[in-house]
Amino acid sequence: MVLHLVSLLHGPAGFLPTIMAEVGILMGVSDAVSQHIEIMVKKKACEPCLSARKRKRSKLQPVTKEELEQQLDGAQQFDYIRMLRFGAIGALFAGPAFHVGFGLLDTVFPGTGLMVGLQKTVVEQAIYSPISHVAILTLNAGAATKWDRKAIESKLRKDLVPLQLRGWQVWPAAMLINFAVVPLELQIMFHRSVGLAWDIYVAHVANTELVHTPEMVEEQPNTPKSTDLTTPTPLVEVSSPIP
Repeated sequence: MVLHLVSLLHGPAGFLPTIMAEVGILMGVSDAVSQHIEIMVKKKACEPCLSARKRKRSKLQPVTKEELEQQLDGAQQFDYIRMLRFGAIGALFAGPAFHVGFGLLDTVFPGTGLMVGLQKTVVEQAIYSPISHVAILTLNAGAATKWDRKAIESKLRKDLVPLQLRGWQVWPAAMLINFAVVPLELQIMFHRSVGLAWDIYVAHVANTELVHTPEMVEEQPNTPKSTDLTTPTPLVEVSSPIP
């Protein structure tokens, strides 16, 4: 009875809204954990610099505990928008993708066992995994940068291949166990249990060094500048890039 209920809610043919909600919540939690780890690491890295800065200050102007805490807190603030964005990607993309992908695999390769598990693992890792990583990096970078094409392309060029190679170090063994041993009605739950730890890493990669390159603004008419009479005026003025 319990396995039947789990199958209805979480199996390959399970209730799609339940799977969407579950995956969205888990991916949101993964990003929250990822952010907390990033904040702790950055605070740890800032502490020696702040200690040195404190020693250099005059005794007449000591650094207070509150000032140190403010500087450490300024290292990085928790980004709730980022957490909600990653959770939304889980609910709107990853959840339906799991539902459709696992259903197709079960239709093409029904049952469990070593040979079935090998076939499913090869197909899943060769087709679904790369598509999933491309989609997650693209959707996250696009939503974070207002769909800046250059930012999305830069993110894919920089992080897609390393992310996929690391995924192939983790997922083939996990998916073989999943497809060969785990009952069909529990396979998505097993996948998401392993995926919770993996998504912490994916959330970090997807949100690291996201650079928004806004479109060039229209050039304003040149305004007259004061000229030093002692310095010859160049024939061609090269404007410096906007910092």
